[in-house]
Amino acid sequence: MADRPDRRVTGGRICRSAVRGLPMLCVLAGLLLCHSGCINVFAIAGKMLLGDPMVPSTFEQRTGVDLSEGLDRVIVVCSAPHGVTDEFDALPLDLQERLYREMGRRGIDVVKPDEVASVLDETGGRIDPQRLAREFDDVAYIFHVDVEQFTLLESGSPNLYRGRSAGNVYGYEARSVDPHADVERRHVVKVFEQEFGSEYPRAHPVTADSTPIRVFQRRFLDHLSEVVGRNFYDVRTTEAF
Repeated sequence: MADRPDRRVTGGRICRSAVRGLPMLCVLAGLLLCHSGCINVFAIAGKMLLGDPMVPSTFEQRTGVDLSEGLDRVIVVCSAPHGVTDEFDALPLDLQERLYREMGRRGIDVVKPDEVASVLDETGGRIDPQRLAREFDDVAYIFHVDVEQFTLLESGSPNLYRGRSAGNVYGYEARSVDPHADVERRHVVKVFEQEFGSEYPRAHPVTADSTPIRVFQRRFLDHLSEVVGRNFYDVRTTEAF
């Protein structure tokens, strides 16, 4: 695999994440200095001039690598324990498809899910980052999204829907042991780990007679993919909190 530029070393320059944070710092400083009567005017003017600032992905904040530059090909694969898949058997694949589409839309070079599935079939569904790194020798990072919890019903209320999910995202960097050898050997190193949690909707549950369960499940999956996706790509401040 060709050497990739190390974007984590900033030298004497200001890194991209810091530059993007400057407008927000200016706005916050202005709010602190401004009299309470002009806060709303200042905030509106700031948004008109600066727009809605972007928050870097969690992965970029931790590693300095911006996946949306398209320089690093990645794999995203999802899993869930039997206690979850017994009830929602298509959950891992559905979530993986959503992440693939959104990451691709954001400029991230992602391996197609069906290509990854063909390798997982050979391992009996077991997710082995080392094996994936060998099979896809042009991939720089492998992400494993492990959904440990996924429920749709409000606790103790079978007629009320409120989605809850929790899990972890693990990231592995594929590295070459000896790029000059006749047969290139690769190994993976875990460089990222992040918990996630999702509750939808937050304000109040949805009644069963107002929304079909399949429609609610699809909406919750969309929401969950957005929560997990923040690990990989930038989002606007209004979407991040």
